[in-house]
Amino acid sequence: MTTETESGTAVLADRFTAAIAAADMTTMRELYTPDAVIWHCTDGIELSVDELDGLLTAIGSVSTCAIEVTSRQPTAQGFVQTQVNSYTLADGGAVVLRCALLVRTRSGRIERVDEYLDGAALAPLLAALPTT
Repeated sequence: MTTETESGTAVLADRFTAAIAAADMTTMRELYTPDAVIWHCTDGIELSVDELDGLLTAIGSVSTCAIEVTSRQPTAQGFVQTQVNSYTLADGGAVVLRCALLVRTRSGRIERVDEYLDGAALAPLLAALPTT
């Protein structure tokens, strides 16, 4: 039986996943707490939501993304999700990232994401980003 909390977590996770795929920072800002932290295993850096805005917007400017959620488990603090992100680059190239996201929530919003993925697989996507 699905509890109300699990149902709310599923809705939040679905909106979060769709916003990542669409590079939709308007929705992301609605989903994150103002003090949220996004950590990436590839560089060990913690990003703020403002810093994520720049990164996600840049990724969205050079690619389209489809996400297949392969598993999702609610936890006492949020949820854990594994997914496959398939990016089609503007130049026709393709990047496939297998990701694990540990998401911690507070009051129905995301306060922290720990993102685990293969840095070597990420390299072509990062290389396609504009340099400024």
